[in-house]
Amino acid sequence: SNVYFYDLTRPKHTCVNKLQGHGYPVIGIAWNHGENLLASSDFGGTVIVWKRAKTS
Repeated sequence: SNVYFYDLTRPKHTCVNKLQGHGYPVIGIAWNHGENLLASSDFGGTVIVWKRAKTS
């Protein structure tokens, strides 16, 4: 399963990023306080911590 990011300001709510890695449906996500880490969990019990890439 994947985590998708959509730009809701665009007319068709375009998907702008996709994080792949879960083997089961994603059931929870949470940003850290600084919003540079995202934790996602799936139905199988796997938790993945994703690090936001720096933009220039």
